[in-house]
Amino acid sequence: MRSAPHNIEEKSIRVLTPYTAQKKEIEKALHTRGVRVQVSSISASQGSEADFVILSTVRSLARNEILEYPSRSWIREHLGFVTDKHQINVALTRAKHGLFIVGNSRLLQVNRMWKELIRQYRIDGCLLDIRDGAGVGRFF
Repeated sequence: MRSAPHNIEEKSIRVLTPYTAQKKEIEKALHTRGVRVQVSSISASQGSEADFVILSTVRSLARNEILEYPSRSWIREHLGFVTDKHQINVALTRAKHGLFIVGNSRLLQVNRMWKELIRQYRIDGCLLDIRDGAGVGRFF
């Protein structure tokens, strides 16, 4: 069994995504790199936990494409399942020891629920803005 940094075993890590198609792509990419962590859809993870969870929020847009005051239909089109409160509740509550959320915070914040979560993560010092790898060393 391979270990990640800080002696975290791969079996204790789970990657979650809202979409089955992305699940397959993540599995394929990880497998190619020899990484053997469990990958599942958010709905399939309901009722189970993992020591560490990586949540992929999937969607992204360039900064100039993100509307300041988007309509509900725009949010639904560009964020999809990541605005479903039930799905996000399930995703955020699967981790026993650590949760990493990978996503475009500017895009996520057009949704009221995500805006509040991101605001709180920023206050708590848990938000890391990674551009070109800057700041990654803080966690690894």
